Amino acid sequence: MNELSIRPSDQAILNIAGYQFVRLDQLETLRESLREFALLYQLKGTVLLAEEGINLFLAGFENDVQEFLKYLRKDPRLKNFKKKDKLSASQTFRKIPVKNKKRDHSDESSDDYS
Repeated sequence: MNELSIRPSDQAILNIAGYQFVRLDQLETLRESLREFALLYQLKGTVLLAEEGINLFLAGFENDVQEFLKYLRKDPRLKNFKKKDKLSASQTFRKIPVKNKKRDHSDESSDDYS
């Protein structure tokens, strides 16, 4: 079977990318819950959390990724989270880091995060 004939029912890997600017608090609690859920469903990728929002790249079996999105969207702040999809024949990531980004207050005029 070649990559062009892959369908979700063939257990292809669903890759998603998305972000949402939204005010988030309790980042450590959110980080832990998303990390645990991603580990439970064996998802790989990166989830970045900041007070200003969320940015993620995840990959896993389609049903597992969809379950993660349902869980994520249970949070009223993230109910409108949008993403882009792409199918692949194999897992594209090795880990599932879920990180909190902290604002660098050394230069208040800067929009950079460290």
